[in-house]
Amino acid sequence: DAEFSVIKQHCIDGEKMLGTARFFETARGIAREHHERWDGKGYPDGKKGEEISLAARIVSIADVFDALTSKRPYKEAWSAEAGLQAIEAGAGERFDPEIVAGFVALAKEGVLERISSEVAASADDDQPGSSAK
Repeated sequence: DAEFSVIKQHCIDGEKMLGTARFFETARGIAREHHERWDGKGYPDGKKGEEISLAARIVSIADVFDALTSKRPYKEAWSAEAGLQAIEAGAGERFDPEIVAGFVALAKEGVLERISSEVAASADDDQPGSSAK
């Protein structure tokens, strides 16, 4: 379908936008591979398992968790618990099961809540009139 082809193209476009400098090598891999799936059913290249860079496998989980737990114009935010359940359900199919286990363990230790709080505080500090600068 033509619409899905356009969606898939953003991975390739992101990779190209990062240029050819060695400094951006990891970032280029993430841009291209962040929609690949552990089972090989992702895009743009249909890579599977450890063919996908470690960095992209990590970012893929973070990206999906963020998308699920963030409010969007077309949906309400899911709870962190529901987001974690969805990530766990994707282990071995969509996501690397070892990275899922690590992500879930960090979440249970409260790491995700601390990061979320720090990001929110940082965003507040960036608002005009903030005295935190």
